[in-house]
Amino acid sequence: MKDKPAFPITNDIALGIVVDREVSPEGMTLREYYAGLAMQGLLSDPDVGQGIKKGDFLKWLATYSVESADALIEELEEKK
Repeated sequence: MKDKPAFPITNDIALGIVVDREVSPEGMTLREYYAGLAMQGLLSDPDVGQGIKKGDFLKWLATYSVESADALIEELEEKK
């Protein structure tokens, strides 16, 4: 599930356009999509990262977002 496309293109006409433009028809993965949502949620809190140096905060933010995505995918796979 981790590498499953989040928004796959299944329409033949749209797929032809994407292939002509040499863009991946798979788009982003579910992992990337969920990580982006987690990051968006974290950044909506004005107090997130208080007292953390900017470089350290950005690394923490990226790591925590990906770990959150992985945890969600793992939980969803267990529920099958």
